[in-house]
Amino acid sequence: MEEKRYPILEEEESVGLCSEPSAAFQYKTEEQVDVPILGPSTWDEAMDDLDVSEKEFEAGKCIPWDDVMSEIKDRYRLYAY
Repeated sequence: MEEKRYPILEEEESVGLCSEPSAAFQYKTEEQVDVPILGPSTWDEAMDDLDVSEKEFEAGKCIPWDDVMSEIKDRYRLYAY
């Protein structure tokens, strides 16, 4: 009976190579993107937004506080429990 001989890593030609085909897909790499600014990015834009908001409030185009709080409570129940 022939004795089994296990290969020594230093004697192997293809140490560290894997069996994937050469045309295997690479892992998807995504570019780093900046986080979008959700509000005004300059002082002038902030002041303009504030002026528009004040005009809408004076015209009665606002959401009542009770409606805001009820929506917050509904969303809280969805995420908290």
